[in-house]
Amino acid sequence: RIPTLKPILDKATAKFAVTVDFPTPPFPEATAIILLIPGMDFMKYLAQDFDLMPYITVEENVGKFLSNIYREKKKARVHELLEMVEMTEYAKVKAKYLSGGQQQRVALARVLALEPQILLLDEPFSQIDSFRKNALRRNVFQYLKEKKITCIIATHDSTDALSFSDET
Repeated sequence: RIPTLKPILDKATAKFAVTVDFPTPPFPEATAIILLIPGMDFMKYLAQDFDLMPYITVEENVGKFLSNIYREKKKARVHELLEMVEMTEYAKVKAKYLSGGQQQRVALARVLALEPQILLLDEPFSQIDSFRKNALRRNVFQYLKEKKITCIIATHDSTDALSFSDET
């Protein structure tokens, strides 16, 4: 069994030494080799438990960490992300009424809201129906490539890992 990222990331002292080519360095002293510490602003992690707020709507969950100063920009950003994960028709539905696969798609949109430079995904498509999974994978990985977001995936599904990977 391949270990997931969660036990590793839960350790407060966990550090990862990796080589990352940043389009714009997340902080001035960033070099080609840096220590990645979970919780840094430029890095986001999507856990298997989704961590959605059950009593607010889908669009509120996705826009939770976006600024309220520019409401039109926030609304457009939320709509863009909901389109990518094919959840626009559920924008006004509270998260507690969604299926597991729908919650996973909302959580994926929320983690992308602030456009991280590094994205850690732990079984990102595990609860999504197979007929929807392929289109969603294409949408997500096309978006990541367009935005030049580095993505690290922990998965048991070789299709998730191999069909869109630049390196294995």
